[in-house]
Amino acid sequence: MIHNNNQSKTFQSIGNVIETIKSSVCKSKFERLDLDHQCRVLEGLAIEIVSKEGTDSVLGEFVTPFVVDLNEIVSNQRHQHDFSFHSAIAKPYRMFIEILLVQCIKYQVRLLQPTIDSIIQFTGDIRYTIPRTPEFIEARFDYSCASQAAKLLNTNKKVWTDIVNSVLNIGSNAVGQNPFSLVSSIVDTVNHVQKQYVISPWYHQAATLQLGSYLIKTESDFTQILPTATITKYMDLGGKHSVVLAVILLNMVSRDDVELKVKNKAVEYLFKLLSAVDQSSITNDISKKLLPKDFKIKNDKYFSAFCLISFVFKREIKAKNENYLEYKTNFSIMLAKRKELMDDLLAKQYKNIDFLQQKKPKEVSVKEEENIILNFLSSQVNYIKALQNDIKNLVI
Repeated sequence: MIHNNNQSKTFQSIGNVIETIKSSVCKSKFERLDLDHQCRVLEGLAIEIVSKEGTDSVLGEFVTPFVVDLNEIVSNQRHQHDFSFHSAIAKPYRMFIEILLVQCIKYQVRLLQPTIDSIIQFTGDIRYTIPRTPEFIEARFDYSCASQAAKLLNTNKKVWTDIVNSVLNIGSNAVGQNPFSLVSSIVDTVNHVQKQYVISPWYHQAATLQLGSYLIKTESDFTQILPTATITKYMDLGGKHSVVLAVILLNMVSRDDVELKVKNKAVEYLFKLLSAVDQSSITNDISKKLLPKDFKIKNDKYFSAFCLISFVFKREIKAKNENYLEYKTNFSIMLAKRKELMDDLLAKQYKNIDFLQQKKPKEVSVKEEENIILNFLSSQVNYIKALQNDIKNLVI
């Protein structure tokens, strides 16, 4: 194996950080702030590796030891209900698994089945353990991504041969491509070859954008890697796509190596997500529904992204993170606008229900359905009120 001195130094640093984390979490009590810091350092080192893999055609060092060690750390059953622990470590865990996925495809090697099985087993189990609450949305998302990446590695010999052959074709035409394009091409190839497997469609796009987003530092990078058309598409799709976009943009705001203009641009789009409401899914025109069986209520497809963004902003403002403090006022304004909209939707829903009950008082009962809608809208309003109070009471 050929070693690059700069890369070897990075790998040595990664190994040291992981050993520190491992020795720390093995104790009955460990410093939460220290773990958070070490995980952020690990994320920064992972970004260095992504940049290296995007440009270097020489066989480098694999991140396999780090993936194995991190898998051992996160799957320690002592911490299965330590949800703040998972919030801190899920992101670097996911990042290194995705880097290993790229390396295995790029350098045409496979991963041992026990390693793959262990990752798939853990990530599948832990997502049913972590609560579905705003503060843990990102951890659940990161573990979902790690699971999908492991499944991409879980291929039979024939499929793997097809992947390698496709990547060889990409490599012969990759001269002059920017780092993101090469990484994107690799993930595109995997998705194309594995359409018949259990890889969620959203993950192919998530992996492509996330790997590329780590390389964004300047406005030019932002425009090239995350064009307006892509952002618009992800916002329109909502659901996991809007969570993917939120995670990417929040990462840019948090990073110290990103230009201020890029941070401002990221916040601009984050606030658009923060105010987005899928009115068609939560304010069905039930006045047109004649029977309860015809009535369907779906969750607001932007609500998970809203919860994630609002939680991170509140947490970082409270921690006096300078990357977020300057946006405190605008964040409060956006919360007020969303509350005003939700209040309006709530009022309209009451009117719709009253109209239907007057129209078909004996034939139609909408008690169950009206409770679903009103409880959902009311919970959003109450959640926003709580956020507003928290932000208002923060002393900066």
